[in-house]
Amino acid sequence: MKNLQYTSCLGQERSKGFTLIELLVVIAIVGILSSVVLVSLNTARGKGSNAGVRTAFAQMRTEANLYLTNNDNYGTAAAVGSCATANTMFVTTKFTQMLATAQSNASNNTPVCRSTTGSNGAWLVSIRLATPEGANPYLCTDSTGAIKAHLNAIVAGTVCP
Repeated sequence: MKNLQYTSCLGQERSKGFTLIELLVVIAIVGILSSVVLVSLNTARGKGSNAGVRTAFAQMRTEANLYLTNNDNYGTAAAVGSCATANTMFVTTKFTQMLATAQSNASNNTPVCRSTTGSNGAWLVSIRLATPEGANPYLCTDSTGAIKAHLNAIVAGTVCP
């Protein structure tokens, strides 16, 4: 077996290996780097969930246009918060699937739905996001084709604020 001792340039004999300080410095650097990576992953995960909500909202707009084409209206009026109002587009199979997708991507926050009747009717869906977009914790889509992030919960109207 080889001798693990060596002589330094100053003539001192030292053991090969790392000192405790060197090991602690390396462990500290690895810890700092891993915390930066974890923070970045959480931010990316939140943005991915928000993208899932936006995708579901885009599909809702398409489904709402098809419902309007087939029925000449969006169904009976739905009060704010009522995504389960009978005889509205919100209770069709495809629309409920899209609402469920948006809800699962928004940490199961309850969506808010609103619609008005008639051929000039309008609709709106809003949900609180799991990860706010800037200062805006809510995302909204409506019959005008908008998908917007907004600050406050919807309490009235059928146009995204």
